[in-house]
Amino acid sequence: MKVIVMKHFNLYLLIIFTLLLCDTSLSQDNRRGMTKVIPTSEALKGFKKTWALVIGIDDYFKAIPLKFAVNDARSVRDVFIKEYGVNPKNLIELYDSTATRSNIIRAFERLSNETQTEDRVIVFYA
Repeated sequence: MKVIVMKHFNLYLLIIFTLLLCDTSLSQDNRRGMTKVIPTSEALKGFKKTWALVIGIDDYFKAIPLKFAVNDARSVRDVFIKEYGVNPKNLIELYDSTATRSNIIRAFERLSNETQTEDRVIVFYA
């Protein structure tokens, strides 16, 4: 466990830093939308497998509930599968009550243990 944590300390630090900087009031903006980008074969080249971690939380313990985070995360999950060819076996989904600190750490540990150097990992957090 200690080796895994130290090995990916910079990744954990970056994720924590990003989460701390997020302003939840921005997620309630009515000017929402997604632009569809179709991946080219060039963008997919060089990767053996694509893995994805999708996290969506509407119901925070000590914050105003969000309205769209889980729905957005599920929509992005569908894009990962349909457009980017992510195998559902290589997809980790955590929503609301399952998106706990320990489950998120476990998900990163799984990615650390199961991915190879030639693999791509995409993390989506809403």
